[in-house]
Amino acid sequence: MYELVKFADISQVNFLNNFRILGLSKREVVLGGSSSMALFGIRPNRDIDAIVTKKVWNGLENNNLFKSKLADSKRESSKYFYHTKVPTITLFEIDYPLGYTAEEALKDDNISFEFEGFHFETLEHLIKWKKAMGREKDLVDMELIRRFLQNSRRWLRHI
Repeated sequence: MYELVKFADISQVNFLNNFRILGLSKREVVLGGSSSMALFGIRPNRDIDAIVTKKVWNGLENNNLFKSKLADSKRESSKYFYHTKVPTITLFEIDYPLGYTAEEALKDDNISFEFEGFHFETLEHLIKWKKAMGREKDLVDMELIRRFLQNSRRWLRHI
């Protein structure tokens, strides 16, 4: 079990109701990026990015809640993504830039953990992702996450 769940609060994750409207099985989706940060109160999320299993991905084309597949020439491992008609949600088939699938993430406790039925990316893995992306906003987020991890681990030793 992910030791940090003691500090998690699902009510802090914005747009989960939008996610529920899509009717996707929570067992086939991993919420990443700022959703994980919001879960722990590190900073609010402005959207939800998620990777989905191959089964879900293959069913998106025929689901009227999804706009057509969009190409992103900047991405190497995940050339396509779906914006949804439900605002603020973007779905990916493969994580970019680290290249893992939802199936891999759901099985690997170093990548994701379950909390109240949703699967979230671990903060430690999110640091790796943000480092690989290397954008200015990612560097800021990495520092926020590191501070949270230091403080929460201190608290865990005293509980």
